[in-house]
Amino acid sequence: MPIRIHKSNFGRGTAFSHHRHVERYVMPLHLHQFAEMVLVREGEIFVSVDGRTQRAAGGDFIFIQPFRPHRYFSQRVSDFTVYTFSPSLISDFLDTNAGRVGESAVFKASEASRILFEKRFLEAQDYSPYSIRSCIASMLCDYTAAVRMVDDEGEGRHVLIKLIEYLTASLSENPSLSEAASAIGYSANYLSHVVKKSLGFGYLSLLGLLRVEEAKTLLENTKKTSLEISMECGFGSERTFHRQFKRVTGTSPSDYRRTSGVTVINNDIIWPETVKRQPL
Repeated sequence: MPIRIHKSNFGRGTAFSHHRHVERYVMPLHLHQFAEMVLVREGEIFVSVDGRTQRAAGGDFIFIQPFRPHRYFSQRVSDFTVYTFSPSLISDFLDTNAGRVGESAVFKASEASRILFEKRFLEAQDYSPYSIRSCIASMLCDYTAAVRMVDDEGEGRHVLIKLIEYLTASLSENPSLSEAASAIGYSANYLSHVVKKSLGFGYLSLLGLLRVEEAKTLLENTKKTSLEISMECGFGSERTFHRQFKRVTGTSPSDYRRTSGVTVINNDIIWPETVKRQPL
């Protein structure tokens, strides 16, 4: 199954985003540099991480470490919020657990942590830097107490990480497979093999997806027009941008911008959530 690359969750300093869903939900297999926390309020969702599927019910949390392939799906309407945040916000956790992953993604938080999360984020809509850091730290305390960390044996993950980080910084230069391989210190044949085996598609498809994810970042964090974004991301035309964006994301650029909920801690850009609570 192909893996989507969420470049909107790459490298934005101390960025923190939130998307609430009240629906039957399907998110295809994907990976990104940001960490991810999910709070399930009502109903249930299933999460698959590195091929292992787990169920999360109302009151459960899900924690996804950076660069771990994962997907979500629900069989009925459920109410949950997905929070993604820069690795810089959990640097101590990542340093302590370098080369290790949690045996489980699903965990139950303490009552104190759950109340903190709900009061600050869900009720007060408080996304100030101190609020974000305190909620994440509280969740990680519960996660590390409940879940055993083990050695990460994901094949080729470190190569893929290096490649995506390089492309993220060089996307406008349109590097070839040979140029990318040389830049990160591998042969073109080996790099092609890793991309195909890890993602289920080739290098050029990866570049295309990264362009779509760059467009997501610009839609979320700027007020640039569709034409400006299409030119900046290398689509060539506004029509091509709209067609490829909808094919990958399932929605139009304008609808994506309207429903994005993003807080960027180091500046004032905040796109509010528009999904309203509905009866389950």
